[in-house]
Amino acid sequence: MTQTPEALTTEQFKQAIIDKGQYYHIYHPFHVMMYEGKATQQQIQAWVANRYRSEEHTSELQSR
Repeated sequence: MTQTPEALTTEQFKQAIIDKGQYYHIYHPFHVMMYEGKATQQQIQAWVANRYRSEEHTSELQSR
């Protein structure tokens, strides 16, 4: 028999959300470099191309 975990207290829940924030994409080294103006034009273009392909792929999957 599996046990149901106890619900978090409000404070535990708030802390869990805050702790997850460190994984947010804006803290990724590439994004930091981009936001600080340290990414090269080639790096930005590669990022844009990757995002475009990713969005295109996501749209294709959603239309099925």
